[in-house]
Amino acid sequence: MFEVCKAGDIIKARIISEKNQVYHLSTKDKDLGVVYAFCSSCGSLLEARRQNMHCPKCGRIERRKTVLDYGKEPL
Repeated sequence: MFEVCKAGDIIKARIISEKNQVYHLSTKDKDLGVVYAFCSSCGSLLEARRQNMHCPKCGRIERRKTVLDYGKEPL
C-alpha cells in the first residue's frame, strides 16, 4: 500500500464501492495514481525520476504509483 501512496499525497482515484460510509478506491488504471507526492521525512514536494521519487531538499528516495502527467495539474 505505501508504494502506491502515503498520507498527505494528492491522488486521482476511482471510487469502486461505498460500504458503511467508507469509500474504497482504485488506482489501477494508468491515468490514476499520485498527482503530487510529499517527502515523508521533510515534507517537500517530490520530483519524479524514472521509477522512484526524489526529494530535492533532503535527498530521500521513495516509491509511488504516479499518473503519467505527475506534477503538471494545478494544485
